[in-house]
Amino acid sequence: MTTLALFLPDTLVGMELRNSLEETGAAFERVVAFSHDPEDVGNLIDAAGHAVRVEELTAAALENVDLLISCAETFRSNLPLLTALESVQGPRPRMLLVAPDTPVDAGEAIVPAVHLDTEPGSLPDTIVVPHPAVIMLSRLLHDLRDLGIESSSTTVLQPASVLGQGAMNEVFGQARSLLTMDGKLPTEHFGFQSAFSIGPSRHGGDADLQRRRLRSILGGDQHDLQMLQAGSFHGLGLSVHLRFDESVSSTSFSQALSALESEWEELEHDAGTVGRAEADRPGWTADLGPDGQSAWIWIAADNLTHAVAPTVAALVAAWLARQQAS
Repeated sequence: MTTLALFLPDTLVGMELRNSLEETGAAFERVVAFSHDPEDVGNLIDAAGHAVRVEELTAAALENVDLLISCAETFRSNLPLLTALESVQGPRPRMLLVAPDTPVDAGEAIVPAVHLDTEPGSLPDTIVVPHPAVIMLSRLLHDLRDLGIESSSTTVLQPASVLGQGAMNEVFGQARSLLTMDGKLPTEHFGFQSAFSIGPSRHGGDADLQRRRLRSILGGDQHDLQMLQAGSFHGLGLSVHLRFDESVSSTSFSQALSALESEWEELEHDAGTVGRAEADRPGWTADLGPDGQSAWIWIAADNLTHAVAPTVAALVAAWLARQQAS
């Protein structure tokens, strides 16, 4: 019997993952869900086509689980789960961690579009789903690799939804406070005014962590990354500057970009992030420098529907395929 377990399934990312797994038809004979929060225990949820009642997290409950997906919004929120796993009798389940601030040494980061086509074989015991900006950027740079990319430098505008419902609530609370001028500006989550503003990203989007993650996925140290926290609910924005080993012709550049069309959408007039959450695909615009030595690319995407959810769905499908083949 193949068993899937979800930890903290009622988080913002957890709800999106449950929907994506059901839409892909991922077949599990048994699905269970766990939480250490008494308010969550007993809740009835839908997950991967199963009606599931959330159980209390215990080591015994984790036994006989084959694949475990942690939907925690921060790595720190995984501590009860990691503690329980230490007491599991017998083999531990394979685990996917989706928190954007998961440390580099906590597991191997995998982006299916980059790894699964080039590295067949068994999946690691602990898989880290990278920060959504790292997912999108890894896919882009991998797809454009034949252009001969010498280096890349990317500025990321991160929405509050990357950090979960609490962060979204704070942006809403700040916006309401500023508009009503009530003098009560909540800053518990970000530490500064994020609504109607842009500031340094300190939670989940730590630039050094995500830079190291990106380089570990693509190899080499030629890729740089800066993270900014935008005062928006959804809508991930990436401004990417590329430098090439040799001058690239406009024809070669257009041909390389046309290869993206099956999974990306060219934005002709509206290059903003508004509406990406409802779009089927992430969007992009591009501008090749006059000397062909560099280019700018703007990516507009939704961090949940275009990055994290499809990445998890692809990893689950790959895991199931390996189970069936073994």
